[in-house]
Amino acid sequence: MNQHDAQPSVDAVMQGRRFLVSLPPSKKERTRVTATFLEAAKQRFDLEVDAICAKLDRKGFEPLVAPNGRYFIVPHLLQSQEWESDPKAVAATEQRIHEAELAAGLPMGRVVLGAAHGVGRAFNAPVRRIPCHALVGRILKDNSEPFRITRRLFRFADDALAASNPDLVCAYEYATVLNGALWLAATLRGIPCVSIRFSKINSGEGFWSLDRKMLNTIAVERGAAKRQSGEPVSDAAKARIKTFREHPATVAYIANTWRHRAQQGFLRWHLQYARAIGREVLNSFNGQDRALAGPLGSRLSRYYWHLLMTYWHRRFLHSFDDNALAAMKYVYFPMHKEAEFAHAVQAT
Repeated sequence: MNQHDAQPSVDAVMQGRRFLVSLPPSKKERTRVTATFLEAAKQRFDLEVDAICAKLDRKGFEPLVAPNGRYFIVPHLLQSQEWESDPKAVAATEQRIHEAELAAGLPMGRVVLGAAHGVGRAFNAPVRRIPCHALVGRILKDNSEPFRITRRLFRFADDALAASNPDLVCAYEYATVLNGALWLAATLRGIPCVSIRFSKINSGEGFWSLDRKMLNTIAVERGAAKRQSGEPVSDAAKARIKTFREHPATVAYIANTWRHRAQQGFLRWHLQYARAIGREVLNSFNGQDRALAGPLGSRLSRYYWHLLMTYWHRRFLHSFDDNALAAMKYVYFPMHKEAEFAHAVQAT
């Protein structure tokens, strides 16, 4: 028996575990991919899955949560909870947050800063063109509001963890204020938090990450070990780099997003816009949290602003086809495809 054989199998380790899953709205593409992956894991390992979600998304997660899982419905961001009128409960929650900050080595202020479109909006208001929805309007008037919201969400996350008692917390990312608060509360309780990330190198593949910044830490550690030992670069790696230099390509899910936008067209966009507005009106009667909903017409104005800026900026840019590029010398400088991820999550 070798060392590998002595290790318990993945099935043995995962069998019968309880997951607490926090996912964004069920209509999002990333939610469908992550939920599908977790449904497969549930079937294979006989998992028990509890879900943190908005009230309107319960139906979309039924295959993942049924038959024995529970739902924890996210509170509205701007609505005070009953416990907030009790000074002792508020003080106890703030003490829990302080303990979580010490345990995690991360202050709640970093969670606020990372939420650039929501509770952290006031920090970048002078330099970013973002609709001033209800949440932003409240925050710009009162700079203590972001910390009331994070306290409210931390208390919700801590209570959900106590009720669920999961072996593992799972979310698509920990950059949002809800998931940031969940990560802090879980760290205080010693519960590992995992995210499922798409590979930036191998299209159609992904990896688990226990890192708050969602890095592939195993790959980073293996690379560091190889550099330290002086191990030469493999022929496979050299061939991969050579192929990419000669035929650079974007990973599939980003290319699909760009392709979808290119095929959307003027009329199709407006049809989808009308449908989205109709859904939002109906959902507002069913308890949807409107704190993050933009002002009426803001999405439409952003669309036309984008068209105008695209036309205006064309004079600064040149496009070349493959034949023209083959006939010239140029420097290939890859731009970060998720610029906000770098400054909002990894360098707040």
